[in-house]
Amino acid sequence: MPVRRSHKKSRNGCAQCKQRRVKCDEMGPVCANCARRQLPCSFLTDTDETTPSNGASESPAQLPLPPPPRPRSRPTSSTLRAQPSHLPTPPDIRQTATTPVPESSQIQARHLLELELMHHYSTSTYMSCVGLRESAATVNAWKRFVPREALKYDFLLYGLLAFTALHISKLTRPPTEDKSGDDKTMIMDGGRETTMFSAPSSFYFQKALEYQDEAFQSFRSVLDHITQDNCNAAFAFSVLTTLLVIAVPGFEDGSEKDPANKTMQAVFTMFEFLKGLGSIIDASEEWFYQGPWAHVLVHFHEFQDGKWELSNQDSLQVLRQLSSLNEELNDATDSADNSKFKVNKRAIDNLELCFAKYDISGDAGVGGAEGPTTGGNEVGDKGHILGWLAMAGADFVSLLHHGDSLALLIFLHWAVLLRNLESFWWSHNSAKALVAEVASMLHPRGSEWEHRTMWAREKVGLPW
Repeated sequence: MPVRRSHKKSRNGCAQCKQRRVKCDEMGPVCANCARRQLPCSFLTDTDETTPSNGASESPAQLPLPPPPRPRSRPTSSTLRAQPSHLPTPPDIRQTATTPVPESSQIQARHLLELELMHHYSTSTYMSCVGLRESAATVNAWKRFVPREALKYDFLLYGLLAFTALHISKLTRPPTEDKSGDDKTMIMDGGRETTMFSAPSSFYFQKALEYQDEAFQSFRSVLDHITQDNCNAAFAFSVLTTLLVIAVPGFEDGSEKDPANKTMQAVFTMFEFLKGLGSIIDASEEWFYQGPWAHVLVHFHEFQDGKWELSNQDSLQVLRQLSSLNEELNDATDSADNSKFKVNKRAIDNLELCFAKYDISGDAGVGGAEGPTTGGNEVGDKGHILGWLAMAGADFVSLLHHGDSLALLIFLHWAVLLRNLESFWWSHNSAKALVAEVASMLHPRGSEWEHRTMWAREKVGLPW
């Protein structure tokens, strides 16, 4: 019979763990429990208090060793430039021996945060993307392929972490701050609500913005160098970026207070990275059809098949009014250049197609709270709504960026269509916020523009 080992007790734990009556790993300079909760560890305080003021009198062997570096899957150009070309001498070590302690705590906290985010993505957040087109192939792509690709490409890793952090921020948002409504099913995945996280909502929201900045910086150098190796990662990043930018307006209250155009500026940033997506798909079409997104691109080409018809008379009438306004403004110009007319016409035609793909009958109507029915389309295919953003084209984005009134009005009507994705946490309340902001930009241009935004404002529940 094996001898039972006695429990080894220790009184060397940090003060914080003793107070909380939990077992401390006794690993300085900050124990794992304090690092996870981002608490000041007494080990760190004791180290600072016992460090001699005269560092030169202490031998290097007596100094605390710096923490080992975090291994990366591959070095980046920035990390290579940051590495010193020589090993530090003992005086260098003595000079900096007391400074790496707080930095190591920050690094450890970041490691734990990224582990938490990756775990949440793999168990919950990936479903936020699968829901756009529900199929076994989509599940495999977002749950397995994307995390593996993220280990190869920094832009996708940071984009994934940013999107997941925003998801947790939405889940942990206090009810008093969540002005988007009281229907909590809007922010749940698969009927599971996650409530146990290590920090408040504002912390995850800030981290989402920080990771997205890192993702953009990394993606800029890749956008002009799409290859067979990185094209699938670039596609996944583009989708995640689109969803993240759509989600941010939903954190506002959808009113017209503080019309600082912050939402539209975020949209412009998104378009800057998405305007080349269509050309990337065209140039890399053969590669894409050999990869995990082939099932998505097959339906992307349905936009050109002509097998669609908008039967909802309410939506059809509004879109016909947009077309008539485009012709009216083109006839009123003295210039022979009708390029603006063509750009807006293309955007309106593609928008009509998107409405047709989600042609709704019954009481809900376009923008109704009950969500769309797909008619003859495959159940669960909601990606066509976002497809308009990629098809709008760089010239339309340029018109938006310069504040063209008709382009803004067209975009406002697309935001109404976005209302049909309200069941996704990243879209909840975003349609209302976008319509409110675009309307606040158009209304000062004349009473006729107030009248032209009336339909959209009514559909998303804004006063008119």
